[in-house]
Amino acid sequence: MKGPLNVEEYSRAAGLNYDGEAIVDGVKCTLELCNSRNVDVEARTTVAPTVSDDPDFIRRVAQEIRGKCAVYYLQQFDNTGEVRARGKPNMGGHQNHE
Repeated sequence: MKGPLNVEEYSRAAGLNYDGEAIVDGVKCTLELCNSRNVDVEARTTVAPTVSDDPDFIRRVAQEIRGKCAVYYLQQFDNTGEVRARGKPNMGGHQNHE
């Protein structure tokens, strides 16, 4: 989970340089589908400095997926490269969407 399931925060956390509405809708749909079929879902958020390290941000993610995921993990950011500043778009376009 890159961020809370609203377009603005998810797009910003994912570094999207376009409106991420379709991605957020896809994540919500996937969670609903898995739950309707009794498929356990594990979700994780990488806690990255200035991007997803605010406790309220993490709390919002957890609240939105409560009851929809069997497990929610926080994983440490692998600090081997640069972290993009909060709100700065990823100019590389599409990227892997947790």
